[in-house]
Amino acid sequence: MSHHPFGKTYPAGYAVKISSWENDGDHSEQTFLFGLSKEKVNFYQAFLEHFNCHHSSSRLGNEDYNPYTAFSVIERLYDSHQEAIQEEFKDFDMNLIIDEERLDGIDTTGEIHADFFDSLYQLITDLLGDPVDYDPPFVRVFDGIEVYYLPNEIKIPPLKKVKV
Repeated sequence: MSHHPFGKTYPAGYAVKISSWENDGDHSEQTFLFGLSKEKVNFYQAFLEHFNCHHSSSRLGNEDYNPYTAFSVIERLYDSHQEAIQEEFKDFDMNLIIDEERLDGIDTTGEIHADFFDSLYQLITDLLGDPVDYDPPFVRVFDGIEVYYLPNEIKIPPLKKVKV
């Protein structure tokens, strides 16, 4: 399948290119996201730093997904990125999920938390890509992010295929 920009519209706002890999640098890939707010970009940058290597203190990259460890990152980032986190997980009452009194008793079989943990893994794969040589819920390694700004929407018209 060919990925080309023809016939696509890129919304105004921030755009990011996120690079990731798995195992020993295998299957390097890039994810492109467009039309982001500055707050969302700042959240993604802070969040992804925890996936930079499985040797980091968070131990989130290059290993199977651990919902509790990933959740602890969201919890640490919540005060400084509350708006972006609430937007990212708009289907959940983040004030209830982040509530300190409830953290000790999180039950992954509970519907709210199980759905939240699934959404959290989906965010990770949306940003870093799906595993190639490993089965989900493997988490790829964050290798870097480049940030761009589009002041106006960009429309690339569809092209007509011709023979020459």
